[in-house]
Amino acid sequence: MKRKLDDEEYQALLNMFGKETLSIRRTASQGALFRFSFYLINSYALLILVTYFLISNYFTGEINPVILENNYVELLARRAFAFFWIMSAFNLSFYFGVSFRFVTSVVLMYTVNATFDQFLIMYDHYNVVDIPMFSAFFFSRPILILALILALKSYKDE
Repeated sequence: MKRKLDDEEYQALLNMFGKETLSIRRTASQGALFRFSFYLINSYALLILVTYFLISNYFTGEINPVILENNYVELLARRAFAFFWIMSAFNLSFYFGVSFRFVTSVVLMYTVNATFDQFLIMYDHYNVVDIPMFSAFFFSRPILILALILALKSYKDE
């Protein structure tokens, strides 16, 4: 028996936590630049998680064995797990209107840190030719960083 909660049930749930009203935000109330960056960020997150899943489950035979011995795939697994929860917080903070700028700043710092960390760890030891599958994570990150900056700048508080 699945059904959606009605407004009265939402209000009862929120009153338990001391909040009087619930207003779920919609992207339609934001500008076109924000909507573009918001959807780009979510699409990027989905594609990166799918890419990690494919690499870790189907293409491990094509990965350099030295990389597997150094646990770089496990590192990407941990980053994918953290990225999933950070993107969940990003979406929840927007839709519930709670600390969106703060959460977006945290996502931006995490992404910049992960980019430099990957650059220093992996590309210090290996050439891009040696690890082409992992380069999808590294070379597409500037797109995510730019989209996060655009989302941060073009977000309108309501």
